[in-house]
Amino acid sequence: MMARIMKMNAQQANTYLNWQYPEPYTFYNFPPSVSRSELLNELLMSNSDYFSILDENEQ
Repeated sequence: MMARIMKMNAQQANTYLNWQYPEPYTFYNFPPSVSRSELLNELLMSNSDYFSILDENEQ
């Protein structure tokens, strides 16, 4: 399987921000008190270090 690493785009960032982990991993979830728009802006900044890894089906 081939993988491709790319800078995170808006669709991928929104998918990431919507992830919800079950117990006992809920500490990975973003707390509701954190501004979603601020998180999205941080993920999409041109100098950010956030990337997506995609398979050959772009998943």
